[in-house]
Amino acid sequence: MSNNTINHVSDKSIYVTFDPTGTDWPDTITNVQDALEKIGSWARTDTGLPIATTSVRGIAQIATEADIDAGTDNTKIVTPKLLAYRMQNPKASQTVWGYTKYSTDAESTTVTNDASSITPRSLNYVFNNRKGTESVWGSSKIATTAQAVAGTDNTVTMTPLKVKQAIASLVPVQSSATESSQGLVQLATVAQVQAGTIREGYAISPYTFIRLTATESNLGVIRIASQAETNAGTDDTKAITAKKLNNSRATGSQFGVVKLATTVGNAANTALSSNANVLPSDRNAIINGSLYENNAIYNNKYQTWTDLDWHFPVGAIIMTGFQTDHGSLYICDGRSLNKNNYPLLFERIGYTFGGGGDWFNLPDCRGVAVRGHDRGRGLNPNRVYGTYEGDMLGWHEHPLQLIYQNGGNIPKWQAVYELKSAEKNDQSARVFDASITKATGVGGEETRMKNIALNYVIRTQ
Repeated sequence: MSNNTINHVSDKSIYVTFDPTGTDWPDTITNVQDALEKIGSWARTDTGLPIATTSVRGIAQIATEADIDAGTDNTKIVTPKLLAYRMQNPKASQTVWGYTKYSTDAESTTVTNDASSITPRSLNYVFNNRKGTESVWGSSKIATTAQAVAGTDNTVTMTPLKVKQAIASLVPVQSSATESSQGLVQLATVAQVQAGTIREGYAISPYTFIRLTATESNLGVIRIASQAETNAGTDDTKAITAKKLNNSRATGSQFGVVKLATTVGNAANTALSSNANVLPSDRNAIINGSLYENNAIYNNKYQTWTDLDWHFPVGAIIMTGFQTDHGSLYICDGRSLNKNNYPLLFERIGYTFGGGGDWFNLPDCRGVAVRGHDRGRGLNPNRVYGTYEGDMLGWHEHPLQLIYQNGGNIPKWQAVYELKSAEKNDQSARVFDASITKATGVGGEETRMKNIALNYVIRTQ
């Protein structure tokens, strides 16, 4: 067991003495027990000293200048030297907290220094020495009634009361202004101006005027469109001038104005007029004038339906080499057609070749020759136009001769008959009565000339 002498021998180490010279302990602290009392009950040797916080006493580290500049560490302490450093860095601005100095009177009035502060005294100096003008920001005094009425001082400002007093002095009788007399006016609203019913006592302010935008239903102001806006053609709130319209030339990718032309060419910004010498793609379009191939030297004009009907009209009949219908040329075979489908043909031939009601017939020219209508000549009298006529031989007689050869008689059955009346050589002739003598028949089924079989066709449309 160790010895601990304090008036007597004990196992406790209390009141152990030490020399405080050269330490941070006061001279009066000479033993461990006194030192522990000075430290306090919070100083525990078993756990060590805690880190000081706002609520706990303990030890703390001195901050650096970088810590001061950052301003984010709440565990370090600031010394007077660091505080002085902080007061000088950084300088205050509109975005940075920092230190500043007071502005001088000259800096306050020139309003160019943005790094110093203005004091109430400097502010008063500014109010008294920097006067507001039409080009300078500054202080101003409120006008007196006399100044307001006189209207000559350009250094004072007008209050609503002074304005009213000045107007009252100019318009003694505060009546509403009219088209013939001066007076007071009230500013009209946008709705009142758009309505356009109020005539007197109101005025239009620039604010209201600029909002009177013209539309398709309202009168108002409108801005002139730029050339780009005109070309775009999407803005429905602006007006187009004659110049802008003229410069809005049509191209292959843009709508615009064009110059009309009557001939095909390669000139830019041109379009063909309605009377241009070209064929329309619309089959219902009407072509005014005549069309020619290349030129009109040899009258090489393209034929229209009218031209064709003039030279080969609907209802005309020709002979052709083809054996079936071709286009509007139908074989003349007596068929029936509906008059509603062939109105012009029906108008021209009607029921001449048969039919009735909605149906009419084509002429039937199969196997027959066409004969011109007599029309009073007398060669085919009393013939009805378009009627069929069978074949016929004209009336005639055939005188007969019985020929005796060499002057002798021969039996009747051996006689040779000839269609002549003159004597021949030494032969004699006797004319026999036709009632008792007939010539031997010869020939075919009909009387005809040499011919070729072709088709008659009629133009139906």
